[in-house]
Amino acid sequence: MVEQLGVTLRAGEQMPLSAPATRSAEAYRLYSEGRYFWEKRTEGDSQLALAAFQDAIRRDSGYSLPWVGIAQVGIFRGWYSVLAPKETFPGAKDAVNQALVIDNSLAEAHTSLAHIHFEFDTAVIHAALGDFDAAFEWLDRAYEEQSPWIAFLRVDPRVDALRSDERFGALLHSARLAPPP
Repeated sequence: MVEQLGVTLRAGEQMPLSAPATRSAEAYRLYSEGRYFWEKRTEGDSQLALAAFQDAIRRDSGYSLPWVGIAQVGIFRGWYSVLAPKETFPGAKDAVNQALVIDNSLAEAHTSLAHIHFEFDTAVIHAALGDFDAAFEWLDRAYEEQSPWIAFLRVDPRVDALRSDERFGALLHSARLAPPP
């Protein structure tokens, strides 16, 4: 594309459009198998997908996409109550963080991380709209799913409107961010 435009890039301006995925054909095959099962979106198939992603990582631990696959399976299981989010989201977050260590430009990893943080941001939107019951419902989900954003409840100005509600103090206490009321 650069050549067609007639532009010459200086040293250091050139970078690959994507990181090489893997040099292991078997890791790629296992990742593809995992995606096949993952796209079916059933609990049985998500277990098969998880096993395939884990096998791909055993073949090439530096292959970022299977780490994202593991995160997506964990998010799916938490969101659809296959397992409690507090059981699935920490592992999903660890997997997506590993993918980002390998390739910080990987869109799939950033998207998965956004899904993990979704509950807290949705609570903030409901608080801004004045729908405090919905805001606390989403904050409770964020707490249950161990969203790292809960740690900012005491200082985040986006939840100021909720501070006078007794549920806010109870949530701070549950999250060990405040002494008992």
